Amino acid sequence: MPHYKDGTLAKVGDLVKGKSYNEGASGIVGTVIQIRQDTDTCNCVVAYTDVLDLDKLDTVWTNFSTGQMWNGSHKRMFLIPKVDYGELRAFEKVTFE
Repeated sequence: MPHYKDGTLAKVGDLVKGKSYNEGASGIVGTVIQIRQDTDTCNCVVAYTDVLDLDKLDTVWTNFSTGQMWNGSHKRMFLIPKVDYGELRAFEKVTFE
């Protein structure tokens, strides 16, 4: 069974934070949606939300079919659902105590 970097057993549905393959430098916080039991590399898929500040774009977007507009704090933000691959040992389970 795959584990997170602290040795905690990994399960689908866990909230995690860590470095994925494509967003590794900045890290992500998301939900584990898939685990591959047969390998130590590329053994998870994590779903997360990216936030785009529309006020900082040079161009105007006309197609918002994949995200959700949000207008809080006087900013125009766009929430984009994403998934990325990674290794479970690069993630930590997020717990609320």
